[in-house]
Amino acid sequence: MKFPNDADGDALHSLYKEGLDFKKQQSVDFFVAVPDKATGEKLSKVLKAEGFNCS
Repeated sequence: MKFPNDADGDALHSLYKEGLDFKKQQSVDFFVAVPDKATGEKLSKVLKAEGFNCS
């Protein structure tokens, strides 16, 4: 399998070596920094409307 020659490619290659099946749908956890609680709540509402799971 070919991967880009950059940091993203390094991460993908590492996952591939560990046996990740790229043919299966994967869940990805990520964090978003916001300046305050009110902004976070607004963003959470928008993301949930788009189908994302937010906590």
